Amino acid sequence: MNNSRKAVLIALIVFTLVLTFYQVSRRINWDRQNKNYTVLVRYGDVTRTSPLFGSDPDVLAGELDTHGVDYVLFQVDLAGKGEPLLPDLSSTLSELGLGAALEVTNLQLADQQDVQALLDFLNSYSPQLLTLRSLQKTQLPAELEEWIRQNDPVLGTVEFRDDSLVQEVATMTGSSYVRVHRVFDKEVGTLSEEESVARYVRAVKERNIGAIEFRLPMNKDLENTLGQLDEIRSRLGEQGFQDVGIENAKGAVGQLETPKWLITLLITGSLTATLLLLFLGHLPNRLIQLLLFAIAVVLTLIGLWLFPVFTRQTAGFLLALGGPVAAYRLLTTYGLSFQDRETTLLSPFVDLLFVSAVSTAFGLAISAILTDGIFILKLEQFRGVKVSLFLPLLFIGLIYLFQAGTNLKNWGPGGFKWLIIVGFGALVVFLLLRSGNFTFLESSELEDAFRRWLERNLSVRPRFKEFALGHPAAILWLYLVNRYRSKFNSFQVGLALLGFIGQISVINTFAHIHSPLIISLMRTGNGLAGGFVLGGTLLLVFFGGERLWTILNR
Repeated sequence: MNNSRKAVLIALIVFTLVLTFYQVSRRINWDRQNKNYTVLVRYGDVTRTSPLFGSDPDVLAGELDTHGVDYVLFQVDLAGKGEPLLPDLSSTLSELGLGAALEVTNLQLADQQDVQALLDFLNSYSPQLLTLRSLQKTQLPAELEEWIRQNDPVLGTVEFRDDSLVQEVATMTGSSYVRVHRVFDKEVGTLSEEESVARYVRAVKERNIGAIEFRLPMNKDLENTLGQLDEIRSRLGEQGFQDVGIENAKGAVGQLETPKWLITLLITGSLTATLLLLFLGHLPNRLIQLLLFAIAVVLTLIGLWLFPVFTRQTAGFLLALGGPVAAYRLLTTYGLSFQDRETTLLSPFVDLLFVSAVSTAFGLAISAILTDGIFILKLEQFRGVKVSLFLPLLFIGLIYLFQAGTNLKNWGPGGFKWLIIVGFGALVVFLLLRSGNFTFLESSELEDAFRRWLERNLSVRPRFKEFALGHPAAILWLYLVNRYRSKFNSFQVGLALLGFIGQISVINTFAHIHSPLIISLMRTGNGLAGGFVLGGTLLLVFFGGERLWTILNR
């Protein structure tokens, strides 16, 4: 590659990395300084379980308050018939020192009578946390909007539930908001004590949760239930988290925002550099490269002016698509395994470290572009996760075929290639179906037990797609590429694509902007370490079998 043509690309890469690391430092500082959470309990759970525990609701509420519960959450579903039932417990809560929180669902059905009942409740309790949910786009009643403006409660978004209404209300009123972690009704009583505690702790630690809704199981063991509360608070305290009032919980204070000029430079620098990396080896001259950068600046400014959120989401999506392909181009150009000399057994590990560093840089660039309170607290989020898992593999496969020759008849080993192709396609479909928070493909008991083991023994659990699949496959592929370069076959293609499932997963980890950045870095590091161990074991087994085959065929 002509050095003069390299200069612009290198400058863009350095420029983007400097801005990215600046954003990374801001985000990590924010994560470290915002480690506060609060604890809620449903009023319905208190009234339902108090007879089982042999106590009155107010006595049980007092016990919960002693063990760390801060707020009682009242729920009103406006889809029910008749006037919403709102208990009169304002004096009781005040005496116990418990605050009030209110969740209103199906707000699209609210009539004037419902709105007045809600306002009466709000004026009696002055809840510090207010969650509003609607199944369809609806206009916030003017009286309710005025109450929110005057009383400034913290708005709540329930994790894994639609939060578009809260986003709209927060924009209108300027209210702060927190993410609420919820164990849903069908899950209550199905989790073991250890699983229940671990779930609450993991939610606060790994997903920027500002409030956990502690569910009371339908049993008679109050001591055990209170013990779980104590254990949750103890484990979080050991990791630097503090139980506070909702007004000081994570998200409610210290919102992180990024200046528009910084976002503009991050988007234009990262996207232009990625585009040029895709044409590595065929770079245009410096003038055209600079022209591309100028065009990107203009388009980004227009996009941020007209559609600021969509523009940032689109930039993140394009980086998630182009990042793995650019990483592949860099690896095959500069990787030790692709040089015209035989390398050592250490070379695949060096190359995997190199390509993982490139993927991490792309992931951090996506994170930097989306660094803002609306993304961190998931009022808005990265879009196109499943597409970004699949399309880069297709692009890499096409490049591999182009480099090797597209005539499938030239592939070895014969008809076995079709078994490889079908098997790989089935694996990709399986991974796509298993990705995301909700899937009809449930994990096995053995897999769940292994996940819990990893969570207990590692600070952050690595992703299976990385340490158990992608990285080991990449190590074996890199070894075969260097040793059997002239014997291109479908087995190598399959290993290459499996290997890049791991790299796509690395980038996708950082696209989960609602996770603290240090957690994503630790997850990636643990995945790489586990991949080295399993990949090294796989390589030694293959190397030993290769030597044995050579001896037997002499």
